[in-house]
Amino acid sequence: MALADRSTAIVHHGPRCGIAKRMDKLNDADRATLLAWLDNPEIEGTVIARNLTDEGLRTSEHMVRHHRNGRCSCGAV
Repeated sequence: MALADRSTAIVHHGPRCGIAKRMDKLNDADRATLLAWLDNPEIEGTVIARNLTDEGLRTSEHMVRHHRNGRCSCGAV
């Protein structure tokens, strides 16, 4: 097999990022709300982090920012 025939898709191995782990703990309605917040650039990361922390899911603005930018370990945006 030639290198040119291989897939260039990036496969992430290892743990998912903190935001993805927190999403796993949310019910469907709250997960949808969080996804909407993450997709809305007018909602600051500090606000998202504070709301998650208030719900018992300790979260930092740094975590939110990295997830939004796709620079987290899961690569999800």
